[in-house]
Amino acid sequence: MTSTEPTRTRHWLVGPEHRAEHLLIDRQTFRAGARVGLHRHDGEEAHLVEQGEVRFVIDGERRVYRDGEVAFAPNGSEHGFVALSEATVVTVREQRLGSWAIVIDPDGTRREIEIFRNGPPWSKQPPDGEPTTPDTVVESYYRTTKHLL
Repeated sequence: MTSTEPTRTRHWLVGPEHRAEHLLIDRQTFRAGARVGLHRHDGEEAHLVEQGEVRFVIDGERRVYRDGEVAFAPNGSEHGFVALSEATVVTVREQRLGSWAIVIDPDGTRREIEIFRNGPPWSKQPPDGEPTTPDTVVESYYRTTKHLL
C-alpha cells in the first residue's frame, strides 16, 4: 500500500495487511525540508536512512544521519526530524504505540498532547465518543518545535 502527502511518499512493507500483529515497517521518501516535529511514543522506533541526509533530534541530541545509518528512538523519547535533502527512510516500529506531540506555547510553556487517528496503524484509536486529531492540527503542533530540529 502506498500513500502520498505533499512532502512525502509512504509505502507499507509490513503491517496489518500482511497479517503482522505487532510490527510495522514502511519506506518513505521525503522532499528536502520535510519535517516531523517533536513527539514521543509508548514504544520504540528505528529509522534507517537508505538515501539522503536527515537531521534527527532524539532526547535533545541533534545528529545528521546519512546513507546506511540508523537513528533509534527509545520508548518514550522525544524525537523529530527534518530532511536536509531528498531522503528515503525505512522505519520499523510497533503497531498502536500512540503518539504525543510536544507543543511549545508562545510563552515558552511546554506540554504534551495525545494524538488520535483512525487510519495509521501506529496510532491509537480515540476513546469512544472522542474525535480523531485532524492532520492540520497535528501540523500546527509540530510547527511549535520546528526551531529545535
